[in-house]
Amino acid sequence: MATETANNDVTTINSFMETTQFQPFKSFQSANGMIAINQDYSKIILCSPGQQPHVIYPSDIIEIVLEVNDSIESKSTSGIGGSLTGAALGGVLTGGAGAIVGAIAGKNGKNTTTHGVTSIAIKVVLKRFSAPLFTLTFLDGEAVWERTSMVGKASLKRSNEWWAILSVFKDQTNTSLVTHETSK
Repeated sequence: MATETANNDVTTINSFMETTQFQPFKSFQSANGMIAINQDYSKIILCSPGQQPHVIYPSDIIEIVLEVNDSIESKSTSGIGGSLTGAALGGVLTGGAGAIVGAIAGKNGKNTTTHGVTSIAIKVVLKRFSAPLFTLTFLDGEAVWERTSMVGKASLKRSNEWWAILSVFKDQTNTSLVTHETSK
């Protein structure tokens, strides 16, 4: 039954990509979902098992959280507070480019775990959808993997890469806003 559902999901996703003329640049699929991003980072397709795929845009993302062992590893949140403070400080110190970098850096928090790894997931909180939480699992099981093991390293690398991709994708809206505001 699970294989049949997975095959239907792949067929649905491929059909959706053809219909919307979405050309995936990079994608990842796990037991609980699929994500694909296009070449210019302007659109992402998200699909949970048994659900229809959704195209999302940078402004659709509220928050991205990377969780390791159910603890927050990295977090990127849409918000004006840290962005404006970072933009102002960056702009004062280094000009327009510094304002953009400061806005992006002003929003990111970090809390690091240092023990073995049992689970790694990225949770994306979205606007305007019936299911506002999308979870992409990179490692899930009962085994404890050392961060230096092949499984631990590969899972952490892949999850960090996707967290970075999603953060850059989400920040396209905020970067455009900061660039527009600083050019006035």
